[in-house]
Amino acid sequence: MYQYSPSHNAVFASDEPAHRWTFEARSQINGGLAIVGDTLYFDDFADELVALDRASGSVRWRARVRNVAMTTPIVEDGLVIVGTGRDHTLIANARTLVWGV
Repeated sequence: MYQYSPSHNAVFASDEPAHRWTFEARSQINGGLAIVGDTLYFDDFADELVALDRASGSVRWRARVRNVAMTTPIVEDGLVIVGTGRDHTLIANARTLVWGV
């Protein structure tokens, strides 16, 4: 829903139950969200890839990328793949850059 308006922030009236948690990202979320198991991944305009605990919303880890991340993260076999304005980066965990161009 954050992609609904140019501000990347939209709120809709709903009869659904209240949300379980909120998370204040450091910048606008640019791509989509990826959910794998109990982890939610997203990238943002603050040059970060973020992994949150899906149940609590707490930060599992953050990783800096070399430019604005511009894609929905792809998660496969322990790697998180994101595309940026300059390169593609594979991040295995919060601190390890596996490959970048």
